[in-house]
Amino acid sequence: IHYFTLTFLLGAALFHAPRLDQIEMIRFYVSLIIFMGFSTMITLFIKRFHDIRMRQAHEVENQNAALDLLLTEVYALLELSSDMIDSNNPNDRNYLTRTFDIAYVLFKGIDAGYCYQLIDGRIELVDTRIYSKDDVPYMYETQQLIDDDPDTLYIYDDIKTTLQNLFGEQFGILDDEKYPIKSRIIIPLYYQDDEAFIIVLDKFNHREAIDKVQFDRLKHFSYLLDGLYKRNYFVLRNTNLKDEIVLSIVRTLELYDPYTRGHSEDVAHLAVELARALNKDSRFIAELYWAGILHDIGKVGVDSKVINKPAKLTQEEYELVKAHS
Repeated sequence: IHYFTLTFLLGAALFHAPRLDQIEMIRFYVSLIIFMGFSTMITLFIKRFHDIRMRQAHEVENQNAALDLLLTEVYALLELSSDMIDSNNPNDRNYLTRTFDIAYVLFKGIDAGYCYQLIDGRIELVDTRIYSKDDVPYMYETQQLIDDDPDTLYIYDDIKTTLQNLFGEQFGILDDEKYPIKSRIIIPLYYQDDEAFIIVLDKFNHREAIDKVQFDRLKHFSYLLDGLYKRNYFVLRNTNLKDEIVLSIVRTLELYDPYTRGHSEDVAHLAVELARALNKDSRFIAELYWAGILHDIGKVGVDSKVINKPAKLTQEEYELVKAHS
């Protein structure tokens, strides 16, 4: 609109103005100036409106992208939780790595990170981002920060100063050009007294400090993960306890009926091998294993004199034995 108006004014000045007398020319130029001012205001208004709408569109686009990322990671977390519940070992490295991936992607502004397991006081590195697995900065020192005060979330805005205050001025700080670490986030997930999974996320010097919104997200994320890992640890422990109780009953049966000693385990083992050869799923195989272990458990309810009778059974005794299943 603005460029069209300027072109029109230029054409009017060249072709129309020379034909007018002085008073008419003054009126003509005043009219043109007023028209040009009005046109300029309209143009600026449209430009301003356009800029506001474009900025709003970009904000909505960014919010949608952030929401898509959040939904994707929440879905990944739910899927991880479901897989862990179905697993015989929810604390294996596959689940630990997937948890670390979710945490690393979910929080924007993270420049590097690593995760490790703490087993009987021994540190075992699981995975890293940016850092080399052979050269992870301040891993053992970080563990000492949380040894005496286990919690679900730690944020150190100036990790190097914190470490120097803890270990003294003699503590060697790494080269800032190689490791420009400013703040460090530590998420410890303790699923039993002597075993834990630790996620460490680092922000470098050029990043802004963690704001309240990101802090709240980190806090709730750490609580969610901590509860998930503790819950799965207790499920696993209770499952193991249940397994031990069942196996104890089976051992009792073997004392009760020496003939079947080792027989239940043999049946379970052979059944599992057959199921694997037939490519059955893990849930089916687990149920089949326990069916094999327990298939003779009903003998506990049969008179031991009948079970261990060396002579041929009578028809009545045979019916009792057949009922054991």
